[in-house]
Amino acid sequence: MFSPLNPSDAVSLARSFLLKSMSAASQHAVKDQTALLDLFDRVINLPEFQAAVAGLYFTPLTGLQLLAGQDVNSHEGYSQLVIDPEGVGHDEGLQRYCAGVAPASDSQLLDVESALNDRLDENPPGPYVTGDRVYREALELRLSSRAKAKAGSGSGLYNGSHFIHVGTTFEPSGPGASDRRVVVAARTEGPCYFNTLDTTESLSLEAAIAFHERAEAAPLSIEHLPLRSKLRSHLQGRSELLSGEGRCSSLSVATLLVLRHPTQQEYLGMIWCRSQGAVAVGRDKYHIIPGGMFEYDHQFDLESSQFSLVQNICREYAEELFGVGDDLSKIATHGLDDIPAYMRDANYLRMERLLRDRDTDRKVQLLFAGTSVDLMNLRTELCTVLVVNDPEEVRHILVNKKPSFEFRSREHGPVESGKKFLHLVPLELANSQLLARYPVRPLDMTPHGAAAFWLGKRAFCRARALGLIAGPK
Repeated sequence: MFSPLNPSDAVSLARSFLLKSMSAASQHAVKDQTALLDLFDRVINLPEFQAAVAGLYFTPLTGLQLLAGQDVNSHEGYSQLVIDPEGVGHDEGLQRYCAGVAPASDSQLLDVESALNDRLDENPPGPYVTGDRVYREALELRLSSRAKAKAGSGSGLYNGSHFIHVGTTFEPSGPGASDRRVVVAARTEGPCYFNTLDTTESLSLEAAIAFHERAEAAPLSIEHLPLRSKLRSHLQGRSELLSGEGRCSSLSVATLLVLRHPTQQEYLGMIWCRSQGAVAVGRDKYHIIPGGMFEYDHQFDLESSQFSLVQNICREYAEELFGVGDDLSKIATHGLDDIPAYMRDANYLRMERLLRDRDTDRKVQLLFAGTSVDLMNLRTELCTVLVVNDPEEVRHILVNKKPSFEFRSREHGPVESGKKFLHLVPLELANSQLLARYPVRPLDMTPHGAAAFWLGKRAFCRARALGLIAGPK
């Protein structure tokens, strides 16, 4: 049992801000909102809190149910991410994550773009019923306090343009019950990241405050969460895991990067530790890259393939793995002002060519792993796997990698924790060995990061078993 913080005027005042949907923070609330974010950081890392949030959607499965493959815990097509280390049906040792997952079926593994609806939704968005600016204003205060960091550290919030989740459906793709195709519908809204913070992270914040005020012991129910209750009422029986209505829920894409070792002939998944000093939330937690919001450049034509998982992955590959986004001004334009700058980066162009060229003898392969939902903020993420078989590209990654500021270790940490910056994880190890040797347990990773890793591992091993991955068995 974790002892709760002593009640403070700061937390009480912040909660009143949240529930009354205060539109702006006053100068007098600066210290209060800083305390609020500190409280939030602490509570969301409590296993009791993560279990309480997951309990809003899933009944905890037993080890025997997992072993028998009983689908008794499904919530509108999603299941809670639970890993059984031993695979023998014991409840002890089960790893329960605060994420819902929908794994890809065999028929969708190699058809990555099939996870996106054919056309963007053109209907205007409905009202946002979960909006509150307190969380974003607290983030801005925290980041502004780090503005003295070196130039290019990325401190500060940017109101980027993302594809917004409209809804997720499961379409039959074969005769079996598990033969289904995940399809995600999206729309555009222009600059919208601030709206996403205001309408999704407000759900996380509300849950953290409610859990704290209930002495961090009692289970949560929807009645304790006015914003989530309002959202559920607005959806009129539709699942908030499947529908993006009532909020601005930016889609994200996470790709487990898998390298084929050039000499040992094993496949290694890369997981990275988020910097302590360069990010506002999820600090010191492991995640995977390339990954991030499903962005587009709104000043360019959307029909120029921006609504594409392949293009997004190539973009994030260049930006997050080789630091292209740190200084786009260094990329020569050569008069090509009609396309985004990252499309002219050599890393982007090389990966796009390898992925789109069918005559590359599978030097790189892209798999669709499924979708996940972070149960704290109800944001949907599309999960993929990028398998690099080509030894030259593997060498290029290992020698020239320059991760984005969110993961960079030398300038921004993680220093105090002593955590290893990068792990190369052998994906064909048994789950018990992975959990014993690597930081892939629920409190080691962000919910989306954990879902992307385990869905990615599952998709990779399934593709290997089906003979879809190049290389030795």
